[in-house]
Amino acid sequence: MGVIQAICDRLAVMYLGKIIEYGTMSDVFAPPFHPYTRSLLSSIPTLDPHEEGNRIRLQGDVPSARNPPPGCSFQTRCPQKIGDVCETDEPELVETNQETDHCVACHLDESGTTKPLETPVEEL
Repeated sequence: MGVIQAICDRLAVMYLGKIIEYGTMSDVFAPPFHPYTRSLLSSIPTLDPHEEGNRIRLQGDVPSARNPPPGCSFQTRCPQKIGDVCETDEPELVETNQETDHCVACHLDESGTTKPLETPVEEL
């Protein structure tokens, strides 16, 4: 992920074959919104041994991509799972920043400040 930050302008983070976060490098890296993106970024190696304790260690097994769980595909490992909504409803990719097209598929932001993504994911 550290190399990607140095050479890319935009980044799409996928989990089980679906885009869960998309945007400019600055939108995705600081701060990452999706819990899976946060766990990926916490795995970037560092020379500071004190930062090793800040890594997010996901629990549970990775679900099958052929037979993903209902609802959010990350819900079986998500440290911020919101009970039934994550287990039953698949989150839509929504735009969180119109100027940079930062998009996230997560139930954590249900404040009404995001709007559905107007461009289908297949066209990104």
